Amino acid sequence: MDILFGCLVYLASSLLFNRSPSAVDAGVVVFFALAPDLDLIPFLLLRRRLKLVSHWFIHFPLIYIPIGAMLVWLASREEWFYVVSFILASLAHFLHDSKAVQGVQWLWPVSQAGWAISEHGLVRVEPIERKLVYDRLRQGALERNILDEIRLRVGKHRPKWLDR
Repeated sequence: MDILFGCLVYLASSLLFNRSPSAVDAGVVVFFALAPDLDLIPFLLLRRRLKLVSHWFIHFPLIYIPIGAMLVWLASREEWFYVVSFILASLAHFLHDSKAVQGVQWLWPVSQAGWAISEHGLVRVEPIERKLVYDRLRQGALERNILDEIRLRVGKHRPKWLDR
């Protein structure tokens, strides 16, 4: 889904900034849509050693988006196409992740609560509810290999209890 969102953001940003089609630009914007999940790599490598149950180390939009936008602005030499694309792609990614049962902590560090999207709209997820999800993820974590861990989080093997 994040790849699709990246493509849609690329198209919207290209129209907004009147840019010619570019495979490089498209690739960069799709990368922006996937970037929040880069924390999956250290999670998979360190999960057993550090007893981690979640890979959402950087899933804090209130921190991630402004810092990331500033870094993109500096790295792109003040190219607003990339900054706007980064912001939109990141928002799309976090909205998609808000479908998870534990939601996303949109206002962290101001609030510990998560916010999830359900069929009833936006739902506040209290820290104790989030803890219950992570406790459930902890069950069997030491026995799961890296491939099992990926299957648990994506695709047809993802358990229904992880989604709203």
